[in-house]
Amino acid sequence: MNLIVIPHDCDNYYFRPDTTMVHTARDFYCPDEITVLEAAPCVCIRICKSGKAISERFAGRYYDAVGFGVTLYAGNILAQDELFSLTRSTSFDATTVIPTPLAPAEQLQELCPDITREHIGKWMAKISRNNLLRIGDMLIFELAPRSVVDKSQPFTLEWGDKELFSFNIC
Repeated sequence: MNLIVIPHDCDNYYFRPDTTMVHTARDFYCPDEITVLEAAPCVCIRICKSGKAISERFAGRYYDAVGFGVTLYAGNILAQDELFSLTRSTSFDATTVIPTPLAPAEQLQELCPDITREHIGKWMAKISRNNLLRIGDMLIFELAPRSVVDKSQPFTLEWGDKELFSFNIC
């Protein structure tokens, strides 16, 4: 499974290992190496059909579910700005939280009007030019810039005025 992340206000994407994904908002045991923990809220789109070179206008046929999640980063490692900083800062286990069950794709506009079908189609076309999208892959659209997390407090993801999930950082 591929976890394909489109950072907020960025025109590129990167892949996270599937070992980073958890399906429940459970306690996150922060490794000692992470001295600065950052988080970005996101909308996740589940791919339901394999495809290569997907046309924007047919993108809706390739995903079936949406949901909210959060991507966690080792901010201190990312700040080193070295060749592998992004890879090292995003490959810690349990740093991609995507609680299930996901909602049907038809609820996308209701859940998150900022991410449109056209926006998803543009990104699916761009990504699938070079990479095969497979059943179970997740497109992860970050909704805001990363922010530093207070590790002494529980992390809570809210959207609008609704709390979506919460977990402790240990």
